[in-house]
Amino acid sequence: MRRTIRLTEQELKNIVSECVKRTINEGIYDYPDGIDHLIFLSENDRECYDIYWSIIQMFLKKVKKGVDLSVDILANSSIMKKYQQFVFRKFKNEQPNFDRNAPRAFREYIAERMIERINNGEFDY
Repeated sequence: MRRTIRLTEQELKNIVSECVKRTINEGIYDYPDGIDHLIFLSENDRECYDIYWSIIQMFLKKVKKGVDLSVDILANSSIMKKYQQFVFRKFKNEQPNFDRNAPRAFREYIAERMIERINNGEFDY
């Protein structure tokens, strides 16, 4: 069923401007630009990748032993907090004004990504 919707020029302009604002503020990973940029930098840095890989290896050992991984447990683990602190220190010049939730959001994204990659079989058990 087809319907005709009438919009004024101002209503159309508001709709378009809201869509553009949302698109600009939305980063690659659906996080605010600052965290998005840090995630991108950390994924493309050799030193960060080596640490990331060692965390993956550690959690693969836990999976072999039958430990069920969850995003909450992984994001709050001490090793993940150390990784997040390392990345934030390494790229401190790349950080705009973060809110208090930025470190947690970073760890949660990385944890989700790790678990997804482990469950998809990208790494050998």
